[in-house]
Amino acid sequence: MKTTDPVLFAPTRPYKNFEPVMGVWSLRNTVNGKRLIGASLHTAAAINKLVFTLRLGNHRDRILQQEWREHGEAAFVTEVLHVLDRHEGRSEDDDARELKDLERLWLDELQPYGDAGYHPSTSRA
Repeated sequence: MKTTDPVLFAPTRPYKNFEPVMGVWSLRNTVNGKRLIGASLHTAAAINKLVFTLRLGNHRDRILQQEWREHGEAAFVTEVLHVLDRHEGRSEDDDARELKDLERLWLDELQPYGDAGYHPSTSRA
């Protein structure tokens, strides 16, 4: 097979035009309704990292990690709450700032603090 053969390079072709989804995401415990909310320039990567650390038992939030162990992975669902559209000419820093604002709006709306979520109440400042 020649290196210019399209079949050889076909598997990588979809990744050349891949645009990760930017947005606000949530991990929700279906047993007690608690949530963890985050924002990312690449939501799938952020969620994958979160689930990976929980599976390893290394998540920094001890309560979330304990409930993951107690209820099991099947008791948790991930959701993308808001997708931030890409705009030509907008920088990654601009996107990151907008994502932080969107994350704050979702935190204000859902109030995932204390018994209602995995965010410490001090993060509301």
